[in-house]
Amino acid sequence: MQTRSVPVATLRDGQHGVVVAVDFGGVRREEAGFPDLLPYLSIEHTVLAPQTTVEIDGDWEGMRRHQLESWVDGIRSHGQRVSAVLGYCAGSAMATRLATELADGAGGPALVLLDPSWPTRDVLLEAHDVAVERLLDPVRDPAVRESLRAVVPDQDDPTRLARALVTHYSETAWRVAAHLRLTETPVRNLIARIERHLSYLLIAAGEAADVVARATLPPPGSVLTILSVATPGEVAWIPGTTVRTELPRPRLLAEPAVADRVDDFIRRHDAATDQRTATALISDGG
Repeated sequence: MQTRSVPVATLRDGQHGVVVAVDFGGVRREEAGFPDLLPYLSIEHTVLAPQTTVEIDGDWEGMRRHQLESWVDGIRSHGQRVSAVLGYCAGSAMATRLATELADGAGGPALVLLDPSWPTRDVLLEAHDVAVERLLDPVRDPAVRESLRAVVPDQDDPTRLARALVTHYSETAWRVAAHLRLTETPVRNLIARIERHLSYLLIAAGEAADVVARATLPPPGSVLTILSVATPGEVAWIPGTTVRTELPRPRLLAEPAVADRVDDFIRRHDAATDQRTATALISDGG
């Protein structure tokens, strides 16, 4: 199982525990991400961001297990208590899994889901289609645009589908590059980025399926879901507190009021965890 780069990046250093923020920031999109929320967070925690490092291969379970283990090891290597795991969009599935994996005797971290999405095979196809359309944006002639598209092979197996989508994107990218006389470096960077994105979504799709099927979920008191104005309420099916905002989705992670909600929830959860730990120490001492 090959890996690329480091599994966990540090967005900010702190002294009051760890907050893990799960999202994919490697593609162009209109939505704000956790780096946009970070300046408004007043909690003094280390903020870590898991990075997709595994290559897409035929062993879906092994790929997911290897990625999860590398994330957990990277997070624990900081040596601080994990206070909360935040997940945005498809990252919510992986955040939910990490919250259960990182639980300890004190009850585990808070889980904050922001506009959660539980990705499926169709989400991989949509991400690929959007990336291809953006790739073809500079080509104005519709007939030329169509001539530059490679044939998309259909695959039932999720890992084979993801690999086929990467291959299709790569073939289309090189055709577009030849048409527009682009140099190799930016094209290779685009292909690497779409492969990382589809790897991320492939892992998220597997975790989402497991979260739906899993009988054990984080305690309702440790879960906060924050929704933008148009996000369907049924996505917030994990028991806990749900907050509906009037914000459009692109602004959800760029709003001070959302950061205030997250701050308050993490502080309350930390205080409750400290209380449980103190009570356990007293009981053990008695």
